[in-house]
Amino acid sequence: MKSLSKIFVGLLLIVTIAFGSFQSNANAASLAGTYLNISTGEKLQITDANDSNGSLKGSLSSQGKTLSLQGHYHFLNSTEPPTSISFTASVDDPNVYEAWAGTSNAVTFSQLDLLGIRSTLSQSGSTLSVLGGPFKRQ
Repeated sequence: MKSLSKIFVGLLLIVTIAFGSFQSNANAASLAGTYLNISTGEKLQITDANDSNGSLKGSLSSQGKTLSLQGHYHFLNSTEPPTSISFTASVDDPNVYEAWAGTSNAVTFSQLDLLGIRSTLSQSGSTLSVLGGPFKRQ
């Protein structure tokens, strides 16, 4: 009887630990979503955000073009914000390349505070622009 109660207590402990860890991660929102940069008007669409390896994919609508993007993010404590975020986005003809980096302090990812740079190459020349402003979740 004592060994049966030890097994029961052990199983109860395992279940409590397992569901406790699921519950803490369930409260964190996903980084995936649509964001609008209120300074530049750019629309950021994160379609895939993998918490296990920090990879992200999506698109960035900029200057009438849609740029495909890929990047990385990392949680400070490996489970929830604050979070560091970086990504690059590009499209050819004309060649537009953007690189962004920043942070989000909100568990709901309501705002991404990012700074970026854009390089545009075309037959008429090249431009380099510094971009900024928060991306607000829509």
